Amino acid sequence: MKAVKIIGLVVLCFFVIVAIAGFVFIKTFDLNKYKKPLLDQARKVLQRDVDFDRADLDLSLKNGARLRLSGFSMAEDPAFGEGDMVRVASVYVGLDLWTLVSKKQISVPALSVEGLKLSVVRDKEGRINLMAPIAASAADAGKSEASGVPVSQALAVPMIFVRQVTFQGEVTYVDHTFDPPMKVDVSRINASAKDVSLTEPFSVAIEAALFSDTPDMKAQAKVKLDMASSGALLSDVKIDADLGKISQERLRSSLPMLSSVPAWQELKGLLALDASRIRIGKDGLSDLEAIVKFSDGSLKLKDVVAITGVKVQCLATTAQIDMQEFFMKVGQGQVSGTGSLKDYLTSPTYTGNLTMDGLEIQELLDQSAWPAKGEGIVAGSLRLQGQSFEPKTAMSRLGGEGRFDVSQARIKDINALSLVLSKLSIIPIVAQRVEASLPDRFKDKLRSPDTVFSSMRFSVTISEGALRADPLVVAADEFSFEGTGRFGFDQTIDVTGTFAIPADLSASMTAGVPELKYL
Repeated sequence: MKAVKIIGLVVLCFFVIVAIAGFVFIKTFDLNKYKKPLLDQARKVLQRDVDFDRADLDLSLKNGARLRLSGFSMAEDPAFGEGDMVRVASVYVGLDLWTLVSKKQISVPALSVEGLKLSVVRDKEGRINLMAPIAASAADAGKSEASGVPVSQALAVPMIFVRQVTFQGEVTYVDHTFDPPMKVDVSRINASAKDVSLTEPFSVAIEAALFSDTPDMKAQAKVKLDMASSGALLSDVKIDADLGKISQERLRSSLPMLSSVPAWQELKGLLALDASRIRIGKDGLSDLEAIVKFSDGSLKLKDVVAITGVKVQCLATTAQIDMQEFFMKVGQGQVSGTGSLKDYLTSPTYTGNLTMDGLEIQELLDQSAWPAKGEGIVAGSLRLQGQSFEPKTAMSRLGGEGRFDVSQARIKDINALSLVLSKLSIIPIVAQRVEASLPDRFKDKLRSPDTVFSSMRFSVTISEGALRADPLVVAADEFSFEGTGRFGFDQTIDVTGTFAIPADLSASMTAGVPELKYL
């Protein structure tokens, strides 16, 4: 019995000595001496240049093993650009040694990333650079999984679980499917993930600043990595953004297609995306089902009528976006409609059906520099179709048709009948002679400072960079016009038609001025 106790004490002392030796070894171990072979292995797996400034390994009874990596960088795939895809100021990784020894699993209590600078690039074919490193390390995973080998084993890594991940930094997204390319900077990112696994779903939450100097966007989702296909499936995705915090300068620098849009005095609105699934792979977005809502929107431009009460609801898939509801108030009037956007990831085409009611001309147009001012209330419908997000191409390929009516229409400070008569200078004092012979109802019209229209209607078609009105019908008590008009997007105007006056007015005019019969 005494011999057993002695053997037990010897064994215990042996393990204590080994533990102390291991502890001292790790405490004095300089990981930087093995920097070259570590980087060589990482470069081999990721098939690109990887580097770091310094690595420090520590061990404590309370926190287990801890690794701190400073100045980490991973180069961009040459197929997507130059420079670094990832730069990180520091990475902190904890390791649960007991789980590693007892279960042969890598369990990380905490992973913290600070000073992240990530460049995400989408090329003209829709491929995303972010998936390339995963694809490189998972090249044979599909074959191995088909033969019954677990994905983690196929990737030559053990099962990895990370209880808590946090990172702060910024992401730059460049999309070359747009011409010129679209560049979006997402800054002030604070993100966290819980129970991260290579095989099981885990939750992610993000707060960031998009087109803003302060955080204006929040997102959360469940993520399941698919190592075999080098992708990920996102479910229960919720994204909320506040447009009221957007910086005009940041938005214009990111989206060149908005360069011609006037500066706004106020922009508000709440954007919410609720997606049941989003699947992303090495070739980009492959599956999407989401509902997008925009509410409480408003836009105020200088010298332009305010747009308020904007409300939009869309159903989005990878194939198209269906706008199920659209509404906004434009001054005292309103516009509503539906629409769709197809092939928006490759060659976008769109259609829209709009209904307008109660739109006041004097609110829609800045007439401050015009010699005469127009008034009226517009109602009508318009169907549009077009292609491309590039402004010049979009304008040249815009098409549509519609019908409009203008009620209570008038031109202020110009009397059309008086103006016409004043131009007949070849006949002495024609205006006075005509007025003397007119019935009382026409005398009142002639003395009015304005031209009042009893009706105004026109059907329009849009094609080849112009709006064509055919027919264009304008009627007042003292005259009518019916014709056609072409109004080019290059500000050219061409109007032709027939001008007529009522029979009783014509008879009164010729009775007072017989010479008019010969005009």
